[in-house]
Amino acid sequence: MYLIIRKLWATSASIPQNVKLKLVKTFLIPILSYGGLIYSDIDSASREKLQLCLNNAARFVFGKRKYDHISTYASQIVNNITVHFRIQNLIFLHKLIHTGAPNYLYSKIIFSRSTRTCNITVPEYKYLVSFRLFFVNAAKLWNSLPNDVKRLQNLQHFRLAVTKFFDS
Repeated sequence: MYLIIRKLWATSASIPQNVKLKLVKTFLIPILSYGGLIYSDIDSASREKLQLCLNNAARFVFGKRKYDHISTYASQIVNNITVHFRIQNLIFLHKLIHTGAPNYLYSKIIFSRSTRTCNITVPEYKYLVSFRLFFVNAAKLWNSLPNDVKRLQNLQHFRLAVTKFFDS
């Protein structure tokens, strides 16, 4: 990722800020998000590394130097890394529930008996880092959503509702 920013930095004087922002959101944010489904609840050291990458991307977009304060600028790219991962996990789980594909992942979802709550049973594992796994973390996040959000069929409406839920 740093190599991509370094190569883009050479042309930063001739690129408008809105194009730089689109470049970062198109090329760099997917790299930061890669693997977020596997270990969705990252530890603090990994979160700090991702935040450092995001800060460097914000420096590129907004033309800031190394020791300039950039937290407000970084929040314009991705508001919060942890919330971003949570939203992405819930969107993937929503797609998985409503399409049923791929079947090998859909078969791991166990719905509760109550049709009123639309909850998912949280799987139990005996090893230490099981709380970071997708099906454990995503099930807990899904169960924390309001019932009307869980029942939304349209992906765009679901995405907006989940974003609003985490922003509040």
